[in-house]
Amino acid sequence: VKFQDMLVNVSLVLVALSAFVWTLMSGVQWSVEVITLISVLVGKVAQSAAGLMAAQTRYTGMMARALQAKSANSQVGLLMHLMESMEDQECKEMILAYCVLSGRGKSMTLREMDAACEGLLRDRFGLSVDFDVESAVAKLMCEGLVEQRAGVLYAAIPLRQALKRLDTKWDNIFSYRDDGGDAAAAAVVVEAEGARAVRYQTVEATLQQSLAATDAERAQVVHRLREQQEDIAHRIDTLEGAMMGYKWRTG
Repeated sequence: VKFQDMLVNVSLVLVALSAFVWTLMSGVQWSVEVITLISVLVGKVAQSAAGLMAAQTRYTGMMARALQAKSANSQVGLLMHLMESMEDQECKEMILAYCVLSGRGKSMTLREMDAACEGLLRDRFGLSVDFDVESAVAKLMCEGLVEQRAGVLYAAIPLRQALKRLDTKWDNIFSYRDDGGDAAAAAVVVEAEGARAVRYQTVEATLQQSLAATDAERAQVVHRLREQQEDIAHRIDTLEGAMMGYKWRTG
Protein backbone atom coordinates (compact mmCIF):
# COMPACT_ATOMS: atom_id res chain seq x y z
CA VAL A 1 0.00 0.00 0.00
CA LYS A 2 1.44 3.35 -1.04
CA PHE A 3 1.79 6.29 1.31
CA GLN A 4 -0.57 8.36 -0.83
CA ASP A 5 -3.32 5.75 -0.50
CA MET A 6 -2.80 5.58 3.25
CA LEU A 7 -3.06 9.38 3.48
CA VAL A 8 -6.30 9.36 1.49
CA ASN A 9 -7.75 6.62 3.70
CA VAL A 10 -6.84 8.48 6.88
CA SER A 11 -8.37 11.69 5.53
CA LEU A 12 -11.59 9.90 4.63
CA VAL A 13 -11.75 8.35 8.09
CA LEU A 14 -11.36 11.74 9.76
CA VAL A 15 -14.00 13.34 7.54
CA ALA A 16 -16.43 10.46 8.11
CA LEU A 17 -15.92 10.56 11.88
CA SER A 18 -16.40 14.33 11.94
CA ALA A 19 -19.62 14.08 9.95
CA PHE A 20 -20.85 11.24 12.14
CA VAL A 21 -20.15 13.13 15.38
CA TRP A 22 -21.72 16.31 14.01
CA THR A 23 -24.83 14.37 12.99
CA LEU A 24 -25.18 12.84 16.45
CA MET A 25 -24.63 16.13 18.28
CA SER A 26 -26.97 18.18 16.08
CA GLY A 27 -29.72 15.56 16.04
CA VAL A 28 -30.01 15.76 12.27
CA GLN A 29 -30.81 12.60 10.37
CA TRP A 30 -28.13 11.07 8.19
CA SER A 31 -27.88 12.74 4.85
CA VAL A 32 -27.03 11.25 1.49
CA GLU A 33 -23.60 12.88 1.67
CA VAL A 34 -22.72 11.12 4.93
CA ILE A 35 -23.89 7.75 3.64
CA THR A 36 -21.93 8.22 0.43
CA LEU A 37 -18.81 9.24 2.37
CA ILE A 38 -19.00 6.15 4.55
CA SER A 39 -19.46 3.97 1.46
CA VAL A 40 -16.36 5.48 -0.13
CA LEU A 41 -14.44 4.89 3.09
CA VAL A 42 -15.43 1.23 3.16
CA GLY A 43 -14.41 0.86 -0.47
CA LYS A 44 -11.00 2.41 0.14
CA VAL A 45 -10.37 0.17 3.12
CA ALA A 46 -11.36 -2.89 1.06
CA GLN A 47 -8.99 -1.79 -1.70
CA SER A 48 -6.13 -1.44 0.78
CA ALA A 49 -6.90 -4.87 2.26
CA ALA A 50 -6.81 -6.47 -1.20
CA GLY A 51 -3.45 -4.84 -1.88
CA LEU A 52 -2.06 -6.11 1.40
CA MET A 53 -3.24 -9.66 0.67
CA ALA A 54 -1.61 -9.61 -2.77
CA ALA A 55 1.68 -8.31 -1.31
CA GLN A 56 1.59 -10.95 1.43
CA THR A 57 1.10 -13.71 -1.13
CA ARG A 58 4.01 -12.43 -3.21
CA TYR A 59 6.37 -12.08 -0.24
CA THR A 60 5.40 -15.53 1.09
CA GLY A 61 6.40 -17.12 -2.20
CA MET A 62 9.72 -15.26 -2.22
CA MET A 63 10.49 -16.35 1.35
CA ALA A 64 9.61 -19.98 0.61
CA ARG A 65 11.96 -20.10 -2.38
CA ALA A 66 14.76 -18.41 -0.41
CA LEU A 67 14.41 -20.83 2.52
CA GLN A 68 14.39 -23.83 0.20
CA ALA A 69 17.58 -22.64 -1.49
CA LYS A 70 19.40 -21.89 1.77
CA SER A 71 18.40 -25.04 3.66
CA ALA A 72 19.19 -27.55 0.90
CA ASN A 73 22.28 -28.91 2.65
CA SER A 74 21.55 -27.85 6.24
CA GLN A 75 20.78 -31.38 7.49
CA VAL A 76 23.96 -32.91 6.06
CA GLY A 77 26.07 -30.02 7.33
CA LEU A 78 24.60 -30.33 10.83
CA LEU A 79 25.26 -34.08 10.92
CA MET A 80 28.86 -33.65 9.76
CA HIS A 81 29.47 -30.91 12.33
CA LEU A 82 28.08 -33.13 15.10
CA MET A 83 30.26 -36.07 14.07
CA GLU A 84 33.38 -33.90 13.94
CA SER A 85 32.62 -32.48 17.40
CA MET A 86 32.19 -35.98 18.85
CA GLU A 87 35.44 -37.21 17.30
CA ASP A 88 37.30 -34.14 18.58
CA GLN A 89 35.92 -34.66 22.10
CA GLU A 90 36.89 -38.35 22.14
CA CYS A 91 40.41 -37.52 20.92
CA LYS A 92 40.85 -34.96 23.71
CA GLU A 93 39.68 -37.48 26.31
CA MET A 94 42.22 -40.03 25.06
CA ILE A 95 45.07 -37.50 25.10
CA LEU A 96 44.21 -36.34 28.63
CA ALA A 97 43.98 -39.88 30.01
CA TYR A 98 47.29 -40.89 28.38
CA CYS A 99 49.06 -37.77 29.67
CA VAL A 100 47.85 -38.42 33.23
CA LEU A 101 48.96 -42.06 33.12
CA SER A 102 52.29 -41.25 31.50
CA GLY A 103 52.97 -38.33 33.84
CA ARG A 104 52.41 -40.37 36.99
CA GLY A 105 54.87 -43.01 35.80
CA LYS A 106 53.02 -45.81 37.57
CA SER A 107 49.96 -47.97 37.26
CA MET A 108 46.62 -46.48 38.28
CA THR A 109 43.09 -47.69 38.79
CA LEU A 110 40.15 -46.23 36.90
CA ARG A 111 38.99 -44.34 39.99
CA GLU A 112 42.42 -42.77 40.49
CA MET A 113 42.61 -41.80 36.82
CA ASP A 114 39.13 -40.29 36.93
CA ALA A 115 39.98 -38.19 40.00
CA ALA A 116 43.31 -37.09 38.50
CA CYS A 117 41.76 -36.02 35.17
CA GLU A 118 38.92 -34.13 36.83
CA GLY A 119 41.37 -32.45 39.22
CA LEU A 120 43.60 -31.38 36.32
CA LEU A 121 40.66 -29.85 34.45
CA ARG A 122 39.48 -28.09 37.60
CA ASP A 123 42.88 -26.71 38.65
CA ARG A 124 44.21 -25.68 35.22
CA PHE A 125 41.04 -24.58 33.41
CA GLY A 126 38.46 -24.05 36.16
CA LEU A 127 36.13 -26.68 34.69
CA SER A 128 34.01 -28.98 36.83
CA VAL A 129 33.16 -31.96 34.61
CA ASP A 130 32.41 -35.66 34.97
CA PHE A 131 35.26 -37.26 33.02
CA ASP A 132 34.36 -40.47 31.14
CA VAL A 133 37.50 -42.40 32.04
CA GLU A 134 36.12 -45.83 31.05
CA SER A 135 35.56 -44.80 27.44
CA ALA A 136 38.95 -43.08 27.16
CA VAL A 137 40.87 -46.07 28.59
CA ALA A 138 38.98 -48.52 26.36
CA LYS A 139 39.97 -46.55 23.24
CA LEU A 140 43.59 -46.29 24.41
CA MET A 141 43.74 -50.05 24.97
CA CYS A 142 42.22 -50.63 21.53
CA GLU A 143 45.03 -48.54 20.01
CA GLY A 144 47.65 -50.37 22.09
CA LEU A 145 48.72 -47.25 24.02
CA VAL A 146 47.64 -48.50 27.48
CA GLU A 147 48.25 -51.89 29.08
CA GLN A 148 46.16 -53.57 31.74
CA ARG A 149 48.01 -55.03 34.70
CA ALA A 150 46.80 -57.09 37.65
CA GLY A 151 43.21 -56.85 36.49
CA VAL A 152 42.40 -53.37 37.87
CA LEU A 153 45.60 -51.42 37.16
CA TYR A 154 46.42 -49.61 33.93
CA ALA A 155 49.75 -48.23 32.70
CA ALA A 156 50.73 -46.19 29.64
CA ILE A 157 53.41 -47.44 27.29
CA PRO A 158 56.45 -45.16 26.72
CA LEU A 159 55.90 -42.13 24.51
CA ARG A 160 58.37 -43.18 21.80
CA GLN A 161 56.75 -46.59 21.53
CA ALA A 162 53.29 -45.00 21.38
CA LEU A 163 54.37 -42.63 18.59
CA LYS A 164 55.86 -45.52 16.63
CA ARG A 165 52.64 -47.53 16.88
CA LEU A 166 50.51 -44.58 15.79
CA ASP A 167 52.83 -43.84 12.87
CA THR A 168 52.74 -47.47 11.72
CA LYS A 169 48.95 -47.57 11.93
CA TRP A 170 48.63 -44.30 10.04
CA ASP A 171 50.93 -45.47 7.25
CA ASN A 172 48.98 -48.73 6.84
CA ILE A 173 45.47 -47.28 6.83
CA PHE A 174 45.36 -47.27 3.02
CA SER A 175 47.26 -50.19 1.55
CA TYR A 176 47.47 -50.20 -2.26
CA ARG A 177 47.78 -53.47 -4.17
CA ASP A 178 47.60 -53.81 -7.94
CA ASP A 179 45.74 -57.08 -8.50
CA GLY A 180 44.64 -56.37 -12.07
CA GLY A 181 41.12 -55.36 -11.08
CA ASP A 182 41.48 -51.66 -11.79
CA ALA A 183 39.24 -51.79 -14.85
CA ALA A 184 36.45 -53.58 -13.00
CA ALA A 185 36.72 -51.20 -10.06
CA ALA A 186 36.60 -48.22 -12.40
CA ALA A 187 33.51 -49.65 -14.11
CA VAL A 188 31.78 -50.09 -10.75
CA VAL A 189 32.60 -46.51 -9.81
CA VAL A 190 31.28 -45.19 -13.13
CA GLU A 191 28.08 -47.21 -12.75
CA ALA A 192 27.55 -45.92 -9.21
CA GLU A 193 28.11 -42.34 -10.35
CA GLY A 194 25.62 -42.80 -13.18
CA ALA A 195 22.96 -44.18 -10.83
CA ARG A 196 23.57 -41.30 -8.42
CA ALA A 197 23.22 -38.78 -11.26
CA VAL A 198 19.92 -40.36 -12.37
CA ARG A 199 18.53 -40.19 -8.84
CA TYR A 200 19.62 -36.57 -8.52
CA GLN A 201 17.97 -35.66 -11.84
CA THR A 202 14.75 -37.40 -10.80
CA VAL A 203 14.61 -35.57 -7.48
CA GLU A 204 15.43 -32.27 -9.17
CA ALA A 205 12.68 -32.77 -11.77
CA THR A 206 10.15 -33.58 -9.04
CA LEU A 207 11.08 -30.44 -7.12
CA GLN A 208 10.82 -28.31 -10.25
CA GLN A 209 7.34 -29.69 -10.99
CA SER A 210 6.22 -28.97 -7.42
CA LEU A 211 7.58 -25.42 -7.61
CA ALA A 212 5.92 -24.85 -10.99
CA ALA A 213 2.56 -26.04 -9.64
CA THR A 214 2.92 -23.80 -6.59
CA ASP A 215 3.82 -20.79 -8.74
CA ALA A 216 0.83 -21.41 -11.02
CA GLU A 217 -1.55 -21.63 -8.06
CA ARG A 218 -0.06 -18.47 -6.56
CA ALA A 219 -0.43 -16.67 -9.90
CA GLN A 220 -4.13 -17.60 -10.03
CA VAL A 221 -4.67 -16.24 -6.52
CA VAL A 222 -2.90 -12.99 -7.39
CA HIS A 223 -4.97 -12.69 -10.59
CA ARG A 224 -8.23 -13.09 -8.66
CA LEU A 225 -7.11 -10.53 -6.08
CA ARG A 226 -6.16 -8.12 -8.84
CA GLU A 227 -9.58 -8.49 -10.47
CA GLN A 228 -11.27 -7.84 -7.12
CA GLN A 229 -9.07 -4.80 -6.60
CA GLU A 230 -9.94 -3.43 -10.03
CA ASP A 231 -13.66 -3.98 -9.37
CA ILE A 232 -13.42 -2.18 -6.03
CA ALA A 233 -11.49 0.67 -7.64
CA HIS A 234 -14.19 0.99 -10.32
CA ARG A 235 -16.92 1.16 -7.69
CA ILE A 236 -14.98 3.76 -5.74
CA ASP A 237 -14.56 5.89 -8.85
CA THR A 238 -18.32 5.64 -9.45
CA LEU A 239 -19.06 6.73 -5.88
CA GLU A 240 -16.60 9.60 -6.09
CA GLY A 241 -18.25 10.77 -9.32
CA ALA A 242 -21.63 10.61 -7.61
CA MET A 243 -20.32 12.67 -4.69
CA MET A 244 -19.25 15.47 -7.01
CA GLY A 245 -22.89 15.94 -8.03
CA TYR A 246 -24.06 16.71 -4.49
CA LYS A 247 -23.83 20.02 -2.74
CA TRP A 248 -22.45 19.89 0.76
CA ARG A 249 -24.65 21.31 3.47
CA THR A 250 -23.32 24.57 4.98
CA GLY A 251 -24.26 26.34 8.22
